[in-house]
Amino acid sequence: MGGVGDVNFGLFTLLWDHLLGTYSYDPGRRFTSDDLGMAAEPDYPDGYLAQLVKPFR
Repeated sequence: MGGVGDVNFGLFTLLWDHLLGTYSYDPGRRFTSDDLGMAAEPDYPDGYLAQLVKPFR
């Protein structure tokens, strides 16, 4: 089985995951921002649009 982050490539549109067969749902397998490597940026924006703009700043 893949590790955390190895599935659900269509983060915002699960349609791609379903079409490409990469969809995975396991409610017992939760992870935090520390697991994603975002702990280094504690002020990372919470809003959807702010997160989309963040890489361009």
